[in-house]
Amino acid sequence: MYDDSPDGLLALANSIAGLVGAPVTIEDDASELITYSPGQEYSDDARVATILSRRVPDRYRPLLRNDRLDVRLAGSSVPLYADFRASGAPDVLPRAIMPIRVDDLSVGSIWAIVPTAPSREQRAALEEAAALAAPVLARQIARRRGEEVRRAAA
Repeated sequence: MYDDSPDGLLALANSIAGLVGAPVTIEDDASELITYSPGQEYSDDARVATILSRRVPDRYRPLLRNDRLDVRLAGSSVPLYADFRASGAPDVLPRAIMPIRVDDLSVGSIWAIVPTAPSREQRAALEEAAALAAPVLARQIARRRGEEVRRAAA
């Protein structure tokens, strides 16, 4: 489901990175990588592993349970800030995380590597980007689930 089309989510990721001043990834609801912005050369091993495997590697998933970040992310419609170094992962850089929602349904998230909690401008850029990404991700998820149903029926 990776999107590298210049007029799709890749372009949105590039715009977000410019507005936020940080490298970003866009992931779906299953932690599959949809796309990522340029500028990843200053990211961490978690980001590199996610890009190379096109999904968040299992070894990093426990970080989401620290401080109940997974629960907070599932119920939020505003950007969150996570400093994983404070949670026992000194090599994982802090992230601003923006849930992508369609109504009450979580369809994905935007992850920006940032040194501090996002500013008002960064939060606004992330919120606007999530609103733009939501219908695209919802269509991709519906298509993926339709393919899964067809495969199961075959």
